[in-house]
Formats: sequence, structure tokens, C-alpha cells
Amino acid sequence: GTGCSAKLETGEVPRLSLAFVFRRRSAKCDARGTALTYAECCAGKGLPLERRLEVVRHALTCFEHWYGDTAKIRRELTPK
Repeated sequence: GTGCSAKLETGEVPRLSLAFVFRRRSAKCDARGTALTYAECCAGKGLPLERRLEVVRHALTCFEHWYGDTAKIRRELTPK
């Protein structure tokens, strides 16, 4: 986490954040992943674990320009 990571005690790990990007229906979707739909998110049962992991794995690739290569963590988030 951002500016608060400078205030951590020795050995503490900064927090991680997960965010969503909401786009207009007419906006082009990122071709590297399948966009979440309103119906999928609001179906009443929530997303299945595999779909949640797919979304997280894709999101990690969108921020590699900040955090570097995320291949290892994406592999760890892939069910065997």
C-alpha cells in the first residue's frame, strides 16, 4: 500500500488492494479477459471461485507496469 507502506514496522507486509473498473456498455472491453456483466455479479449466488480467480488473475496483468511480472502469483491462483 501506497504512502502508508513507508510507516510499516520492520517485517510488516503492506496491504494489497483490489479494485474494479466500471465501463460504459459501449466501451471496448479488454480483449485479454472476459468482462463481468451485471447479471453475472448480481445473480444472487455470487461468482464461482474459479471465475473470481480468473478475474483476479486478469486484473494482475493490468498492473504489471507498476508491480512487475505477476506470472508467479497468477500461477499460484490457478487451481490445479
